[in-house]
Amino acid sequence: MRAVRNAGFGFLRLAALAGAVLLAACVSDSTTTGSTGGGRPTIFGGPAGSKPKAAPGAISFEPIVGPPSEAVTVLAASLANHAVTRRLPIVPSGDAGAVYRVKGYLTATPVGGDVEIAYVWDVFDAGERRVSRISGSEKVPASAGAGADPWTMLDPTAADHIAGTAVEGLLALGSAGS
Repeated sequence: MRAVRNAGFGFLRLAALAGAVLLAACVSDSTTTGSTGGGRPTIFGGPAGSKPKAAPGAISFEPIVGPPSEAVTVLAASLANHAVTRRLPIVPSGDAGAVYRVKGYLTATPVGGDVEIAYVWDVFDAGERRVSRISGSEKVPASAGAGADPWTMLDPTAADHIAGTAVEGLLALGSAGS
């Protein structure tokens, strides 16, 4: 019994790692910053312990525009963990089995002594029509040694909130019957 549980745990870790590698491959090295508009996410996850929603089908992530590769790596790991936990199937970019394609745009803007990371996830169907937009922002408190680059402030906690919001929004597509 213990060997079966360990094998299942190993599979989840392998799936999370594979998802992280797939998402990390979707990196854009162009860095953009700008005005973010603020506010909480437009789609937010349900309460802890809530029943998982039906997955909408396989999702592929296009290259994420805005952050440097180091920030995308942190975000990709969080996206992969949330996708595995919530059983959201992710396929490589360009995979014909993808029901939806997701394009992500992020900005990091200094606000006072803090940094606001704004995000937009545009979701497109197979016919190239935008079917959903998940957007919001995450305020990250400044830390000593943050330097001039606001992207250095994207910590695992902020990345986890952004990724959780994205995955919950994608799962909502399945419960909406899209």
